[in-house]
Amino acid sequence: LGMTFSEFGRRIRSNESMGTDHGTAVPLLLFGSCVNNTVLGQNPDIDPEVDVREGLPMQYDFRDVYGTILKDWFGVEEGVVRQLLHPDFQALPLIKTCDINTSTPQQFFTANPIEVKLFPNPCQQWLYLDLEITRTTHVRIALFDALGALIRVISNRELAAGAHQIPIEMRKEPSGTYFIRIQYGGEVLTKRIIKLRS
Repeated sequence: LGMTFSEFGRRIRSNESMGTDHGTAVPLLLFGSCVNNTVLGQNPDIDPEVDVREGLPMQYDFRDVYGTILKDWFGVEEGVVRQLLHPDFQALPLIKTCDINTSTPQQFFTANPIEVKLFPNPCQQWLYLDLEITRTTHVRIALFDALGALIRVISNRELAAGAHQIPIEMRKEPSGTYFIRIQYGGEVLTKRIIKLRS
């Protein structure tokens, strides 16, 4: 198993010297005969008028990547990983069974079992998150600023299959770009929102 990663990400828009400043999100590559042959995450939606300070939204927490490698490669117990890294650790489908006779890699991710709508976007005082879930699953919803810093966890609980509407108070937040990150059933969805001055 090999892994490449950067100690810093990059922002989207170039600065005055035609380069990009340090950001928070960056691709990470795993390689080796025991790596699950898949791509995790979606291409980000980038607004043409993106602010020079804005970075890419985080889709997968690097601690979940490291924790998965500790658990599935080095055999560390999940409880120990949660103690070492963070209590909301989510194992990712990075490592497959290392049987060299296996011709078909394990498939972990299926089509998104959840539909998401955010409105109004841009918002001022309140934002509403509509979720349509096809099966009961644990859902964690968090709000991040444009630089990828966690502002607050909005919800972190099991939701039953069906429709849910979650109000998100935004009136105390300064105007700017934010990201709503939704973790569910081993998958992650990140949506960009704009907060207007109230």
